[in-house]
Amino acid sequence: MSVTVRRFATAADRAAAAAAHFCLAASEAVAARGRFCVVLSGGRTPVVLYRALREPPWVGTVPWQACHVFFSDERCVPPHDSASNFGLAQRELLSRVPIPPGQICRAPTETGEAREVAEAWEQALRAFFGADTAFPEFDLAVLGIGADGHTASLFPGDRALDAGPRWVQPVGPRGAPAVARVTLTLPVLNHARSVVFIAAGADKVAAIKAIEAQDAAEFPAARVQPRDGALWLYSEGGL
Repeated sequence: MSVTVRRFATAADRAAAAAAHFCLAASEAVAARGRFCVVLSGGRTPVVLYRALREPPWVGTVPWQACHVFFSDERCVPPHDSASNFGLAQRELLSRVPIPPGQICRAPTETGEAREVAEAWEQALRAFFGADTAFPEFDLAVLGIGADGHTASLFPGDRALDAGPRWVQPVGPRGAPAVARVTLTLPVLNHARSVVFIAAGADKVAAIKAIEAQDAAEFPAARVQPRDGALWLYSEGGL
């Protein structure tokens, strides 16, 4: 597996690099396939990217009308709850750029329990990418990592790590807040054309070093192995 780690002195430098990568991936995808399918993540770390993308020079570079937005995972809370990954992206980015609302595919958390939400979300994804597709090919997946090495809602030791052919898997209450979740599975993330991890904080140092040395089998994030390798953008200070 190819792993590239780029380290930055500040969160602003990291955000600029992430925005440049996002814009390049979007432009290449639209030129090649007429649309850009991107996976966004939750948590605090991607907020600086979202804020960069909604401002010059990046906001005028992204082909927003051709963007289709998906999410790596979601907490089973109402869409405008403060803990919602969709809610965060909506507040910080999606409501501030000219992306058609119908091109945002969020997990339908109002469907019911996590299992029902996962099934409904997978059906929506299969309707978009094609029911006969083995796994979707997102153009870019923007992911984060927890101090325990989890990414999306794929936690160490969880059965969601071995979901077989499933695209979406329910996850029991984990993390903060400790609520049920749904997550894209490892095969789905590994089929993305490009994956960029955005990470920050001294509590991630050990995980980043282990992943860079390719000695991190216990970390779910290390099992995200797209065909062209993963790019890591990391700054020890700041979110």
